[in-house]
Amino acid sequence: MIRTSRSSISGNEIIEVLAVSPDKEWLACGGFNTVIRMIPIKESDGLQYELNGHEKQIKSLVFSKDGTYLYSASLDGKVLNGILLKKTFDSIETGNMLITSIDISYHENYLAGISNDGKALVWNPNKLSDNFRIETAGENIKTLKFKPGENILAIGYSDGIFELWDISSRVKISEANAHSAAINAIRFNNVLSQIATASNDGTVKIWDSRD
Repeated sequence: MIRTSRSSISGNEIIEVLAVSPDKEWLACGGFNTVIRMIPIKESDGLQYELNGHEKQIKSLVFSKDGTYLYSASLDGKVLNGILLKKTFDSIETGNMLITSIDISYHENYLAGISNDGKALVWNPNKLSDNFRIETAGENIKTLKFKPGENILAIGYSDGIFELWDISSRVKISEANAHSAAINAIRFNNVLSQIATASNDGTVKIWDSRD
């Protein structure tokens, strides 16, 4: 049986995105009201607080591997880097692309984001000139996810196409007609060398990432 231990957010606020810190001590919550709420998972860990910097609905929250930073993206097109120790935000340059969803590579040397017009930007957050775009005429990218431990980026399109890209060499290494409708989510299971994709066609598929 699953029981509610305590209520941390109440009222009319709608939370759409959650992220748990690597040390399992903090829950980051983002929603429609532009505020990111930081909630201690253990009551003794501290007081919850807010990070303010976005102007529209929060769409992505990703912690750095050491839990020092929280990267966020919003429908306002901005990518922000939350410095958790200072409880402040720094803006991350995206070359004038409006980024609404992000992920971070395992080694944290690259960010990948989806723009408001369905393209992908992959860039080094410390060196914007180290970047490239992924786009297909007439198609929109709906979701993307880095493979844990490698600079491999998985991309799902609105037409059900699934791709794997080697970010280091900037080359597409695999493509599949995975679904008959848009791909909504991608997740990796490195233990069993699997990739899971979920689509608007009503199916979830599990792929062998070795093939």
